[in-house]
Amino acid sequence: MSLLASKPEDSLALLRRLGIGVPESGAPSAAPGGYSKGDVINGEYRVLDAKEGGFGRVYLCEDLEPERRARGNRLVALKTPLRLRLAKGTDIDLFYAEAANWISLGSHSNIVYAWGFVEIARMPFVAMEYIENAVTLADEIDAGRTDWRVALRIGLGVARGLAHAQAEASLVHGDVKPLNILITPAGAAKVTDFGLSLIDPGGDDPVDGAICGTRGYIAPEMHRGNSGRSQPADMFAFGVTLFQTVTRRWPFPPGGPGPGPASAPPDAREFTPQVPAEVALLIAECLRSAPALRPPSFASLAERLESLHRRLLRTGPSTDASPDAPPRSEALVNAASSWHNLGQWDKARGVAKQAIAADRTNWKAHTELGCIFVSARDYSEALAPRGPHRGEALVRTRAPDV
Repeated sequence: MSLLASKPEDSLALLRRLGIGVPESGAPSAAPGGYSKGDVINGEYRVLDAKEGGFGRVYLCEDLEPERRARGNRLVALKTPLRLRLAKGTDIDLFYAEAANWISLGSHSNIVYAWGFVEIARMPFVAMEYIENAVTLADEIDAGRTDWRVALRIGLGVARGLAHAQAEASLVHGDVKPLNILITPAGAAKVTDFGLSLIDPGGDDPVDGAICGTRGYIAPEMHRGNSGRSQPADMFAFGVTLFQTVTRRWPFPPGGPGPGPASAPPDAREFTPQVPAEVALLIAECLRSAPALRPPSFASLAERLESLHRRLLRTGPSTDASPDAPPRSEALVNAASSWHNLGQWDKARGVAKQAIAADRTNWKAHTELGCIFVSARDYSEALAPRGPHRGEALVRTRAPDV
């Protein structure tokens, strides 16, 4: 799914209409290219650190907004594309699609929570929860601190998170790997980085035909050109992740095409004999060459992992703490504002009405709904009395020419 037009020039035109700051030449605007440690972004976020990749930059910030701080939300991560990438329509599509997919996920204890999509200094940002002192599963594997018990506990959390993504937003993650799994200080697993995620149309067809992901985790059917990103491909990558967690080895050479059509999946017990047979079998099923022979869904896989957790560890799996999310009405306002900023006004309007239904005294919800009506040029609705504020003030603020 593309939030913007299919042609780069159409995407740039839409960005200009949304006020993102790409001039007619297609080059980036002259706004500052980045922030440094100690800078305050938009009067709300003080930069503590910044990390940059090939596509974007993530700022770790101290949240200065009093209302959010009162709820204990001290830290936030702001992700934004590199300014030079904004002139490329395909890169714009990717960032906006990631933002929309992350917002669609809502709140789940095994997924990094996205507060919302915002525009700051004419640049798009996704604001996300920041888990202080978290490590990645890749860090733990490299340090030799994983075994089959860790695989059960972390694997269950990841399966629950990916099952939620499928049920809540029909999402295929597209890049499941240890580096995209955070482990909180309390030991909970959180899936992150939905940069390659796509909406799954359902049925037997793959989401797309592109080979995407990280070398070593790409499913064999993608190498053979028979499929693109899909839930079975995510399941294969999940199997590679569990195999590494248990054995600290690759199940297949990472530079190769993976198992052949007739190849049997590897048995983790060949490298780590103490792995229970049931755990080794589950991992092997995820690594089967034929997509149809892998577990049918992450929801069913989570049930199996929970059963194994109870039988083998003789204890029920812990209930992971809820994410650092705001109250329901406030979260809905954030989502409505995000859809509004993304130009999806029908969806924004529906979510804003849900926020009002959840708390009719929430003035932010009424105000956001009025602003959405203005953007959609529905001035009669925008002028209507709305909660503690009249829509007329919104029209005068957002549309002075009417």
